[in-house]
Amino acid sequence: MLASVCAEQGFRGDHAGTCLHECEFQQIALDAEKIEQYANGFESYALNPKFRSFDAQGKLDSEGQCVFLSADTKNEVYTLFENIELSLPSQKVTIFAESLNFDKKSEQLTSGGESVVSIRRGDDKITGKAFSASGISDSFQFMGGVSGSIKAGR
Repeated sequence: MLASVCAEQGFRGDHAGTCLHECEFQQIALDAEKIEQYANGFESYALNPKFRSFDAQGKLDSEGQCVFLSADTKNEVYTLFENIELSLPSQKVTIFAESLNFDKKSEQLTSGGESVVSIRRGDDKITGKAFSASGISDSFQFMGGVSGSIKAGR
């Protein structure tokens, strides 16, 4: 999703920033210290990217940042690295991680098996390993080492 900006615009350079417009609304905005797209046109990389995505009605869908973004637009696979903060305003959720993979085709967001991911919603916070989330079923799970606190009565 993020790299479609790079692939369609063909960026290389420092202090790059762009907006991709489709129909009458902005679909995604990406600002980065550096964006590179390689000759094959499918691989793009961004250093210190900050991004926002919007739904079909133009409403903010997600926003986030990380240190490094790798995008394979041919296979629609995007990997975020280091100091990841991903907010989903419609769900009032923020995800923190060091490594996340997003597969647009399957709508799956995953971490590595030993990668620690934290999810915060209001005062609730859950941390665990081997995280996966599905955009199709609107659910998430941890397969290892879960801890945290959830207030009763929600």
